[in-house]
Amino acid sequence: MNKLTLLALSTLLASGLLLAQTPAQNPASAGPVANPGQASERHPQAGCLAAIFRERRDYAGAVDQGLKSGLLDPNSRPALEKILAEITTLEAAARADRNLSADECKGLYKRVVAENSGIQMTMRARPYTKAK
Repeated sequence: MNKLTLLALSTLLASGLLLAQTPAQNPASAGPVANPGQASERHPQAGCLAAIFRERRDYAGAVDQGLKSGLLDPNSRPALEKILAEITTLEAAARADRNLSADECKGLYKRVVAENSGIQMTMRARPYTKAK
């Protein structure tokens, strides 16, 4: 290998290594760090509550999208919003209850999943169409 080729190859490799390095994180952008004396206690059912949150958010999105796209009857909006309000209230109560059992949380999760699945099936099976 001649010297010119070796020099070009080493230049390319060196620049690639420089690009591959990760920059040091700015301490200001690291976000809040919990003080050892103020450790916030995690909810015993945090994983289950996160799943409930996702399903509730998906339900709300499906209702909104179904109404906007015409897959759901606009007259059903009050009933759908009432269900969403009930689910949201139950979720908030579950988050506040530090003694929530795993079975109670799973029961709430199943309810939210059932509502979400029901709205999805309704939109697929019987899309609302306006009478002409």
